[in-house]
Amino acid sequence: MVAKKYKLEVIAEGDGHKDYREIETEDKRKITSVSPNPASTTSQVEYLIAPSDNAYIVVTNSVTGVNHNFMINNQTNTVNIPPHYLTVGAYIVNLIIDGNIIDTKHLIKQ
Repeated sequence: MVAKKYKLEVIAEGDGHKDYREIETEDKRKITSVSPNPASTTSQVEYLIAPSDNAYIVVTNSVTGVNHNFMINNQTNTVNIPPHYLTVGAYIVNLIIDGNIIDTKHLIKQ
């Protein structure tokens, strides 16, 4: 997870005095698990996202670079990766939200 820092400016209504404070937030959107791993059948990717996120999962073969996109349903927290999408090998599983990689996990297909 990526922590982000923000600088807040607070202006007093009474005298207009300005004060500044730095806060840090943590992005809770992530891939919570990829299982089974290693996989020989269907794999399941579990994730946390906000209901308004425009998100999908990308599974990429580490050697060939061939990838498959799986659309995320904002009403659930899982995506199933059918076995016919994956040949034996190593894969990178990315959670993409609004065009940005938010989290990455590894998957081995046996």
